[in-house]
Amino acid sequence: MNIAWWKIQRELRRLGAQLLEPYRRIRDAVLRMDYQMRHPHYVKHFEGDVPWTPRVAVFLIYQPHGIAETVIATCRYLRQQGYACVLVSNGELAEKDRSRISCDVAHVIIRPNFGYDFGGYQEAVLWLLRSEIQLKQLLLLNDSVWFPVTRKCMFLSEMEKTKADVVGALSAQRGRSQRHQRKLFYASFMLMFSEKAWKSTEFVNFWMNYLQTSSKPRTIRLGERKLSALFIHDARFTHHAMVDQQTYLALAESKDASSLSLLAQELVVMDLRLEQERKALLQCKDADVVTRWREWYARLCDSHNMFACAQTPLVLRSGVPFIKKSKDHHNMLVLRQTFNALHFSDEMESLVMQEIQSHVDSYFHRVHAEGR
Repeated sequence: MNIAWWKIQRELRRLGAQLLEPYRRIRDAVLRMDYQMRHPHYVKHFEGDVPWTPRVAVFLIYQPHGIAETVIATCRYLRQQGYACVLVSNGELAEKDRSRISCDVAHVIIRPNFGYDFGGYQEAVLWLLRSEIQLKQLLLLNDSVWFPVTRKCMFLSEMEKTKADVVGALSAQRGRSQRHQRKLFYASFMLMFSEKAWKSTEFVNFWMNYLQTSSKPRTIRLGERKLSALFIHDARFTHHAMVDQQTYLALAESKDASSLSLLAQELVVMDLRLEQERKALLQCKDADVVTRWREWYARLCDSHNMFACAQTPLVLRSGVPFIKKSKDHHNMLVLRQTFNALHFSDEMESLVMQEIQSHVDSYFHRVHAEGR
């Protein structure tokens, strides 16, 4: 696919979403009213086999074609790490899938596919508040990433060791040139809250008053960003990101020309100018090539979504144990490169690698068949 055409398609989709926004607001109000009025009919609860612990994980999934083996593996990992998992399915769950997963979860909630991840999170959090379950640690995560992708993963315990009231797996703050996304917030695919944060008036009121929406931009703005802001801008709470802008910059620290060249080849660069500069630097033998590589990389970090751009070195070099699942063209390029770089490693979970390979093969077979 031509990069320029990919960008045009992205902008057309964004424009279409803006034009549909008034209709979606009316539709959301109707859907919320219907959801509240028919709540007992729409939402089903089932007990799992795992006993309750002071550490609870709310795991939101959307698996319309049946639960993937990697989802079951995530539930098993949570249980092994000492978490009582509340599995929330946005959409129907076949009885055989519910039976397969019950041994690794404490509770299952099945609800309509409305409100994205924050709709499911809200359902589970309000249920936990009503149930008066005594917990000291709350983890919110969803299946928009594969996790964990590495064996012997200790990421959750590392999050706990920070002792922060709110810990995000990923800071979504971007570089200086991306002014529309400069404000710090934590990605909602994995958030950890301390007992202090969980019991706070701010946290409870947020979920009591949150209005579910079928608009992804509004979910990000009123859900993901607003929840982060409650604690990031309140001095009474501490917060920490496991992966942030400093993580990306650290990938290029203390590297010689050969190492920087190797790192650059592991990146997926969508900007044509930066890509041309990368190709030129790969051929460069000048004495100042290290300085030029670092200047190039600093500009890349300032202008790109580095979590997508640097997925391979983040896993390979920084031990980041999650990989994004998005099926947009850029991310599929990232997934293909990530699979090619990592699938031979004994440290990678084989189930994850198999699923990534299936996603990549299916997508690019379709792209080639369509002649794009």
